[in-house]
Amino acid sequence: MTQPVYDAVYKIDGDLKFRPVIRWTEDGNPLVVDDATGQLVEARSLPGFVQLAEDRHWRFKARSGRPETKGGR
Repeated sequence: MTQPVYDAVYKIDGDLKFRPVIRWTEDGNPLVVDDATGQLVEARSLPGFVQLAEDRHWRFKARSGRPETKGGR
């Protein structure tokens, strides 16, 4: 069985941006690469963080702004 792959999702200037989770801290926090510094940082520390997504097969509902999954996930 393969391990799930996660992306950190950011909303920047109205667009969704995805950064792959590279590693997890001992406390279970996701780490991503900060493009400005090239360093691993906690995903939630970067501006525009929305959530973690197991895959990219979801979208935002137009009215509520909350994530909606596709395919019953």
